[in-house]
Amino acid sequence: DLTRKCPVAIKILRSRRPEATRRFRMEGIILSNLQHPGIVRAVDVGETPDGPPYMALEYLDGEPLSVRVARGPLPWRDVATFGIQVAGAVHELHAAGIIHRDLKPANIMLTTGATGLSAAKLIDLGLARVGAPFLDVQDALFTPDPPERHQTQLGYPIGTPPYLPPEAGQCPAEPRLDVYSLGATLYQLCTQLLPQDTDGRPIREVCPGSDAPDDLSRLLQAALAPDPSERLASVDHLQRGLEAILAAHPRAVGARQLFGGSYDLLEVLGVGASAVVFRASDRRLSREVAVKVLRDAEPSEDDAIRFRRAAKVLSALRHPNIPRILHFGIHGKQTFAVTELCPGAPATNFVRPDHHLRPDETIAVGLQLAG
Repeated sequence: DLTRKCPVAIKILRSRRPEATRRFRMEGIILSNLQHPGIVRAVDVGETPDGPPYMALEYLDGEPLSVRVARGPLPWRDVATFGIQVAGAVHELHAAGIIHRDLKPANIMLTTGATGLSAAKLIDLGLARVGAPFLDVQDALFTPDPPERHQTQLGYPIGTPPYLPPEAGQCPAEPRLDVYSLGATLYQLCTQLLPQDTDGRPIREVCPGSDAPDDLSRLLQAALAPDPSERLASVDHLQRGLEAILAAHPRAVGARQLFGGSYDLLEVLGVGASAVVFRASDRRLSREVAVKVLRDAEPSEDDAIRFRRAAKVLSALRHPNIPRILHFGIHGKQTFAVTELCPGAPATNFVRPDHHLRPDETIAVGLQLAG
């Protein structure tokens, strides 16, 4: 860039199809309006002298993750770190009403900054679905360009098939489509294989030399659930799950600190809308427990009230089918509750046609729950 005296990346559209031109111009609008460290910035858009549109993007020194994974699986902690960064960027898109629809290693750049630390950035939004929230903001500030809205025809999945969930193309794209695609991307970075090639088996089972913890495999399997209703609810859930897994498995042995002064966090059992549940060891009493932690960010008043209310309800009850609460406290700024650990599996594991309870088992469980 001779005016700003800095290198840029120039992206020029080769296709002359009207639909391709529309998508290219919309990508330029999106990248010009979003400001997030995990999304490449557009610094200029225009048309070349012979007609095709172009956009000038910030120059990123590095390589796509597709090139990096071709050399072999990445260390799982690096994958989790990059996953947190990409999930944060995708969450920003979703908040603006944009579904990416083409998350994959080739569209994520692994960059190296002045600190020498690697960071992941989204570099391509050419297939993004732009919803009403983003368009309404644009329409409020600028005269709408006709046509004001464009509806993708159903029956034709948009994106890269190996990274798309089963429902792609059969219904309007929504955030859980990106959850699946990001889950498939992270799984491939850990194993060098796509989940469809391994039936989504645990990472260590696919790569015996890997030290990836079981809770990472469970989290990615939840992101890859074929049924959207059983899938992780949002990329925010995926991001918080990855953060919790890194906290439960610090790189250095000496870095592990007792949570709340007593609890050694061992693995992530589940990620909810407002809290993360860990399997933990109570070092003082030498027993395993479940530690439920309200999310790191400042929780909403409603979340905080519900969390305390749930703890009070558990403290008032004594029933063999309701876990007992053992402790309630604050670690730093994080509110947490400790309950007895319930070994087993969530009931959602037993609702598939190929994996369900017998009638007599269902009756037994029903009687316990009714009690």
